[in-house]
Amino acid sequence: MQEIIIDGNTLSLEDVEQVARKHTPIRLAKESIEKVLKCRKYVDQVIANGDIVYGLTTGFGKFSTVTIPEEHIAELQLNLIRSHAVNVGEAYDEATTRAIMLLRIAVLAKGHSGIRSRH
Repeated sequence: MQEIIIDGNTLSLEDVEQVARKHTPIRLAKESIEKVLKCRKYVDQVIANGDIVYGLTTGFGKFSTVTIPEEHIAELQLNLIRSHAVNVGEAYDEATTRAIMLLRIAVLAKGHSGIRSRH
């Protein structure tokens, strides 16, 4: 079966339609996996060093001057996800949901976010 390789740069509208409507499988490009791992290593180093980085080791907005203790950084990030997950209105249909998730994966595949990988 055909699969679409996600590298963070070359996703087309046709690719999105294939994944959203026809359930074409995806796979991260090796280069994207390497970028994700490299960025995550950097984030782990920042935290280990006790560096001050907005939204990573500090609060957000008016709380940007509040330093978050290392033992609460994971909780801060979880709460950020929760705050952005609030929804109003009808649920999206399956194809729209799949398209949105694919686009998010494509952005994260650029390797700039510091996400964790299972690789």
